[in-house]
Amino acid sequence: MALSSDSDESNPFAAGTVAILAATAQLINIKSHVPMTLGFSDSNFSIWRTFFNIMFRKFGLVDHVDGTIDSHAMIFDAEWTQIDTCIVSWLYTTLSADLLSAVVQPNDDAYTAWTTIATQFLDNIVQRTIQVRHAFHALNQDDMTVTEYCGRIKELADKLRDVGSPPH
Repeated sequence: MALSSDSDESNPFAAGTVAILAATAQLINIKSHVPMTLGFSDSNFSIWRTFFNIMFRKFGLVDHVDGTIDSHAMIFDAEWTQIDTCIVSWLYTTLSADLLSAVVQPNDDAYTAWTTIATQFLDNIVQRTIQVRHAFHALNQDDMTVTEYCGRIKELADKLRDVGSPPH
């Protein structure tokens, strides 16, 4: 049986954006989708961001954080605004207390919260790149197990990728 464009509403595989409803967004347990807390001293920003990017794509919410839609233009769309507020809540719920206090602002929209958090980890890219590259090239196994050593290499490589400078 061939599917026609008339059946797009009943076809779960039809092309197009599929976004969740605000009532559904409010019921999502963010910790089941992003199982970590992000803090200043953590080296898990890349993983944290990846989990959120997957979540945004999974639920059709990328437009809330990619800057393509101005939240001020959506102020009268209650459904969009409620979902945007849920995203802000999800983001803040996954931050450590010190990072949260550094980024939280009254009336933040999802895009602002998302970019403010990223800025905390990606600012001063040249300085961060130099520091991480130095740590990467100076890394010795010493008394680390092979697993610990490989984990440290992966951690530094992830940090370099975050600043747009993957190791060579």
